[in-house]
Amino acid sequence: MTPGCGYHYDLPYLTGNVVLWPRPLVLFAGPGVSSDDLAVLREAAKAAIPAAVAMARSSESEALSEVCRATLEVVSASAPQIDGLRAAFRPVYDELEEDAAAGRAVARIRELASEGGSGAALVRCPDASKPATGTSIPAGTYRTIVTRTDAKEHGIAWANVVEEDPDPKALKAKTKEYRLEFTEQGTFLVFDVLLDGTPHIGWEGTYSIYRDRITVQGNEGDKVTARVAIDGDRLRFTDVQPGPRGPYALTWGSKPFVKID
Repeated sequence: MTPGCGYHYDLPYLTGNVVLWPRPLVLFAGPGVSSDDLAVLREAAKAAIPAAVAMARSSESEALSEVCRATLEVVSASAPQIDGLRAAFRPVYDELEEDAAAGRAVARIRELASEGGSGAALVRCPDASKPATGTSIPAGTYRTIVTRTDAKEHGIAWANVVEEDPDPKALKAKTKEYRLEFTEQGTFLVFDVLLDGTPHIGWEGTYSIYRDRITVQGNEGDKVTARVAIDGDRLRFTDVQPGPRGPYALTWGSKPFVKID
């Protein structure tokens, strides 16, 4: 589960008791690898399994917490629904098992699955994903416009500002629109609005406010702090850190944001 893809905003449901497929980590060795080197590789891979599994579980837990804090709702499939899903997949298994090599692989996967016990654990939103408290920015979407002059003052080339826009006319544009979306659950989204008006998710994470100071924590680890002044439907961010030059200072601190939704 990857918050950065943004799928949970378009399809805000996750079936917590259905696993469609495994996600194996596979190492491939070319034909020039000797049997001795292959043996070393296999031993190293076997030794790395506990750490790799622990890292994957930690990453999945953090990602689930983030998407649950946004708009995701975890639901459970009924027994008849699961039976229907198995029946729908049955022709695929039948075709795979007709091939000798694929059939052996399927048999081995089933063997490994049976060794794991009762099956995959039910996915639930963790307690850490409960709505945040103490946020004071009214929930909604806010809009701002930055200019070429703003970009120059923040030490950023205009080409870097519009690099995500596939429209070649964007490079000649004089302004660039950004949007901020704040939720009551303490999450935020930054939209990079393309020249044709399409909002593109550029950054997301959580935020908290203490007095007049906002701390924004991105899902990928970046953190921004700033002073925020709320005046009706207008937000003004000052003393943006890291700053005063750079992309965060440009996006958050150039102009006030005005609520549009």
